[in-house]
Amino acid sequence: MSPPPSSSAEIDSKSDVPVGPHGRPLGFEEALAELEAVVDRMERGDLSLETSLADYERGMRLHRYCQIMLSRAQQKVEVLVRRVESPEPGDLSPFESDRAGGNTADPSRNGPVPHTEEHGDGRS
Repeated sequence: MSPPPSSSAEIDSKSDVPVGPHGRPLGFEEALAELEAVVDRMERGDLSLETSLADYERGMRLHRYCQIMLSRAQQKVEVLVRRVESPEPGDLSPFESDRAGGNTADPSRNGPVPHTEEHGDGRS
């Protein structure tokens, strides 16, 4: 058996994404929960050698997948933080783009309309 790839590796193919008993790829939370279950089973120590090896292999695959997903999330957060700390022209957040996208005529989108003057007929 070869050593597990580093946690900074990318998911190379669909075969690297763990699949659950329902036949669809696992999400991060599902993979983490399954990994915890595998660890619990192995820590009890009442498994056969074959089952222990299969669980170890599954656990390593789940671990790698979770590490990659966490690494991707961390990279996204770092990009978002950099955008907030030093925005570049054209680098708008979704909220800013909503306001700049031509919706300025709708006062409800931009907050209350300031009261400027009273007309003689009682209108504002």
